[in-house]
Amino acid sequence: MVLSVIVLSILSLLQFILIFYLANIYLKIKKEKEEIEEEYVSITDILPGDNVRYASYLNYLKKDNFTAYIEAKVIEVSDKSVKVDPYDVSHCDNLPSELRSKPNYKQEIMDISRNNWINKEKVELLLSKEEIRQRRIEKILGK
Repeated sequence: MVLSVIVLSILSLLQFILIFYLANIYLKIKKEKEEIEEEYVSITDILPGDNVRYASYLNYLKKDNFTAYIEAKVIEVSDKSVKVDPYDVSHCDNLPSELRSKPNYKQEIMDISRNNWINKEKVELLLSKEEIRQRRIEKILGK
């Protein structure tokens, strides 16, 4: 009886030590995760002057719907949206043939989208490796 109490006490002590050890490991992993998330947010935060890509769902002559994928430079940024100035139409899905036959159809699409506010969730930030490196350097230097 005494022996079983001693064994159970030792096992309880080992269990407490193991729980404490696992809790410390959990806290370290959580801290590392938060640091990685902060770095990701600082790198992928959309700023004025950045280049973005987004899908614009358009209607031609009130009968043909199509999607244009537009690349643009960010002019202004708010909490939930960005104001853009398009510089290229990368491609279009289901582009009407009468619109495609126009020599400047890309410019017409960009004119429609000029100075529009686009939801941040709908834009994709275009970053080169050099821009990612520069943002990391700025973060380290505290800029």
